[in-house]
Amino acid sequence: MSRGRVAFIGNMTLLPDLMYEERKQLTKCYLSYHPDAKRWLPDAKDPPHLAMWARLDVEDIYYVGGFGDSHYIGFIPVDLYSETGFGWGLDLQ
Repeated sequence: MSRGRVAFIGNMTLLPDLMYEERKQLTKCYLSYHPDAKRWLPDAKDPPHLAMWARLDVEDIYYVGGFGDSHYIGFIPVDLYSETGFGWGLDLQ
C-alpha cells in the first residue's frame, strides 16, 4: 500500500545511567542507520537540541495507508508487525 504511515503507541523510558559500553553500542547502532546525524547524539559537542537515550516499549501500532480498493486503516498486532522481516533487526517487544 502506497505511502503507508504507522504510529507506535507505548511507553518511553529514559536511559540516563548507561554504562560506557552500552552508550558505545547504541551510538554505533544509531549511526549505522543515520550516519549524518552525529550532532544529534546525546554525547555530541555543541548539539542543536537536548538529546538523550530512551527506549520505546511498543504496545500498539496504528496503520494508515493505501488508496481506493487497496487500503487499510486500523491497528496491527505488534507480533505480526515484528515478524514481517523488514531487515531492520528491530525487536518491538
